[in-house]
Amino acid sequence: MWQVVGSLPTIPSSGLPTIATPSPTLTYPSGVATTSSGDLVVADSGNNLVRVFDASTGAEKLRLPLTGSASLSWPTDVKVDACGHILVTDYGHDALRVFDSDGNDLGSITGTNPSSPLSSPWGLALSPGTVAAQSCTVNGTSLPVQGEIAVVNSGSGDVNVYNGDLSSKLSFNSTGGTSQLQAPIAVAIDSSTGDFFVSDSGVTPKAIDVYSSAGTFLFAFSDSTHLNFPNDLAFDSTGRLFVSDGGTQLVDVFSINYDQTTPANSTATFLFDLSQDNMPGTLSQFLAPSGLAFDSAGQLLVTTGTYNPDDPSQPLLSTQYVLVLDRPSLAIT
Repeated sequence: MWQVVGSLPTIPSSGLPTIATPSPTLTYPSGVATTSSGDLVVADSGNNLVRVFDASTGAEKLRLPLTGSASLSWPTDVKVDACGHILVTDYGHDALRVFDSDGNDLGSITGTNPSSPLSSPWGLALSPGTVAAQSCTVNGTSLPVQGEIAVVNSGSGDVNVYNGDLSSKLSFNSTGGTSQLQAPIAVAIDSSTGDFFVSDSGVTPKAIDVYSSAGTFLFAFSDSTHLNFPNDLAFDSTGRLFVSDGGTQLVDVFSINYDQTTPANSTATFLFDLSQDNMPGTLSQFLAPSGLAFDSAGQLLVTTGTYNPDDPSQPLLSTQYVLVLDRPSLAIT
């Protein structure tokens, strides 16, 4: 069974290790990622910051943007590539920002990009990079982002894909005549196939749409019991898909059953969910789980209390958390 083994800040009466409380406190934390050294990178949307914390002590090690850099406006998602670049979707500025590991600006994509503009970007995915650490600079110049970058445009209802040098690669929306993305939120990339998985809370029933690496619609799946307001998506090392759901207040887990001959016949099977039974201390349930990510040890990171889908202006928790969950084995639960 998955269990909470850590939190930022510490959950009262939980018995978890005590770590420092961030100042300012996290306000509507959304996306989350980890660096190669295990530090937590959090899109602190309400404070218009991206913050890097020591996972063991809670000490804040870096705050973006640096003084003198352009501000962020409601950052929603973060990813870290093999060279330590920090990628941020800047919802309020219709932009994707890229920083190096020290917080210096390396580039951006904006809503005025002529070939593939951004419109209220929310979710962000990054395909695995293969570069060795010693290859992250050439003649003293930082290499581009390692991997392809997928960004969900919640404003225009499509997904843009960019190369590591931030040039446009493709954009997709149409699902081959069955439907179109209505209110996409998050995207994840299946590393075994390169396929894009996109959560869509605007269709009924709520769905996860799947596209090939070329942006061609393959199949979609829904589950009226377990997909109520799907937020973020993340694959674990075994290929299972984890979905945070702000409507059910759960994190649901699915296996993906590919039909290579007829992709439209592919399906997803619900396996289990991570529920309030796993929550320690005074945190009795997830309460609007949002961002998801796995660290290098296979631990699951979840941001909570971000918003109430019935009243997005109000968080469900007076204190919002980043939770760290682990399980004793790779068994089903």
